[in-house]
Amino acid sequence: QSVKQWLIGDRPTSLAASPDSNLIAVSFEGGRVLLINEHSEIISDIQLQVNVRTVEFSDDGTVCLLGLSNGEVGVVDVKGGEVQFKDVSLSSIESIASFPTGGYAIGLANGNIQIFDEQHALVMQWRTDNGMVIALDYHPEKFQLGIGFVNGTVQVMHLGESKLPTLLGTHNGAAHAVTFISDGALVSGGADNLIKKWDVSRG
Repeated sequence: QSVKQWLIGDRPTSLAASPDSNLIAVSFEGGRVLLINEHSEIISDIQLQVNVRTVEFSDDGTVCLLGLSNGEVGVVDVKGGEVQFKDVSLSSIESIASFPTGGYAIGLANGNIQIFDEQHALVMQWRTDNGMVIALDYHPEKFQLGIGFVNGTVQVMHLGESKLPTLLGTHNGAAHAVTFISDGALVSGGADNLIKKWDVSRG
């Protein structure tokens, strides 16, 4: 059962937990972002003038990355609540996956995927024909990026190898979520009300 609820007023659009699970970040329609601690206390209440499409904590939990509809990444200092903005794309940022190095990947509304280092410099870009990139997850040991597209396609990029992404399969509807699990498989959830487990080594 629910142990805490907040009357916010706007519809939540994205949610992420910090690596140590001591914080959650929630974005809402209208550009609002809340950081909430393990005692259910709101420690940061941020109001932006642009829609927040996705939220993701860095691997060390010190910053929260915001994917914005204007193509910027918002970098929130978790302790202080200050926000810096990095202009990285011309397209709306729909998904983010953070890397242990401090870099990150973003999935864009135009179907592109971009990889940035810890200084927010573009490292690589991959153009696709599968539509909006709405889900990303990174496997740090295998250097693999799981991808879910609005057309239902589920793929894996092999960031440590110079080979094309692996097509794992599709959902009958958008692939809303992807996550790697402990055995290295990728799990996806789609608009077809199905959860699928993919053997990344076999497709």
